[in-house]
Amino acid sequence: MHGDVNSLSIGHEMQAPFCITVLDTNQIGERKITKALLIYKNSVVSQLDLPKLSQILMFLLGAYFVLNILFPPAYNSFLRLLEKQIHGVLSQHTNSTRAKKEYFSFMKFKFVSSDD
Repeated sequence: MHGDVNSLSIGHEMQAPFCITVLDTNQIGERKITKALLIYKNSVVSQLDLPKLSQILMFLLGAYFVLNILFPPAYNSFLRLLEKQIHGVLSQHTNSTRAKKEYFSFMKFKFVSSDD
């Protein structure tokens, strides 16, 4: 467990924002997201009611933009890919790093979503 905490850059000094989703299952077994909670520094920052998956992703990435938080090293690559797809641009920090060149070939990737 201690290794996982370090790899996610979560500890006493820094915590990455994250979303908790609440699911509901109807009588025939279909699941639906009923709520998404954005958590940062052990507090609920905001919530969405009846969100789509794409809205939850924008909700989470928006926290990094608005709060000016660097992506945790453990999932930096994946969040950069989502950042480009959802926002259409890379953040100033991502743009100023060598890593942006590594991901330009991935930026042509298109997400296909059944919820939009």
